[in-house]
Amino acid sequence: MNRLSDISDRIVPFFDRFPLVGQKARDYQLFRDAVALLSKPVVSDADYVAILQFREQMNRGGKMTLLDSENPQRLYADLSDERGGMR
Repeated sequence: MNRLSDISDRIVPFFDRFPLVGQKARDYQLFRDAVALLSKPVVSDADYVAILQFREQMNRGGKMTLLDSENPQRLYADLSDERGGMR
C-alpha cells in the first residue's frame, strides 16, 4: 500500500488492534504520529521537521545515519571505483 489514505485507513487500525511489542512498538508509535501529521491538509515546516526527527529515531537511526564503513554496500561501490566502474 502506497497511498496515505490506505495507510491511515488500513495499516494504522490493524496495528492499533494487534499491537507490536518491544522496539517495534516504539517505531510504530513514531510511524503513526508521522502518518497523523502527513494526513493534515497542510503540512507546515515544523511538521516536516518533526517527521524527519521521527524517521531518525526509528529503526535505530534509519538508513541515512549509516557511515560508509558501516554500510556493506559501500564495499562494492569502492571496489567498482577502483576498477573503473562496474562490469
